[in-house]
Amino acid sequence: MDFLYMPNADNMNEFLFKMSQMPEKWFYKSTRLYRDSLILYKNYQRTIDFFIKELDKLNFFKNPDSRRLKELIYDILVEHPRRYLPDFCSYYLLSAFCLENLIKGYIVMHNIDFIGESRLNKKLKEHNLYKLCSNYTDIKLSEDEQILLQKLSDYSIAYGRYPVSATVNKNIPFYLQPNYDVNYTNLCIKCIENPYVSDHKIYLHIYKKINLCIKKYYTEQKQLENSKKTFSDELKFAYSETN
Repeated sequence: MDFLYMPNADNMNEFLFKMSQMPEKWFYKSTRLYRDSLILYKNYQRTIDFFIKELDKLNFFKNPDSRRLKELIYDILVEHPRRYLPDFCSYYLLSAFCLENLIKGYIVMHNIDFIGESRLNKKLKEHNLYKLCSNYTDIKLSEDEQILLQKLSDYSIAYGRYPVSATVNKNIPFYLQPNYDVNYTNLCIKCIENPYVSDHKIYLHIYKKINLCIKKYYTEQKQLENSKKTFSDELKFAYSETN
């Protein structure tokens, strides 16, 4: 880089601050978070597979019982002290951060004036993923995708980082809600298996969908630049022919 065009020392921080808000920076951060979310998910899946295998050795699935399940898992953890129960909250948190960076990069890509001079634009401080998509992008979301974005937003704001949600009315366990008839044995069986598979598939689909939109945008911009360049060359040729 030509240092003659570098900002002076007084403006360096502002220059770096603005450069760090460029779409590519948001996309790069999203890519790293995406990678780490997949690492967590795969590790958790291997852990679940391990527990299923151990429980099968103990014939748990022939006569499943929620009370017995707790005792068996405790015995397995004692026998295998390096093992641990997976905590998918961390996976959801990274997934939320990944999509948040991806969506915000997409927003800045279409609205370069959102880049702040000395502080982050208020619109980019929003953490509700569904609101970001619906208010500032043209990305079309299915009902399942909308539900997952709202769920990830909740994890990003509360459940993923705190042991409690922001408000009491959102903190009622589903099994304490009115008219909920719970079968604890079936519930435990479901939790032994991976109940997050469907969410994971939707997460991957949203990530791919937005990246395809980004690729399409850059392709169109490149084609536009090439067409302008070609038109400019034609004008120069025409001008030279008339002179």
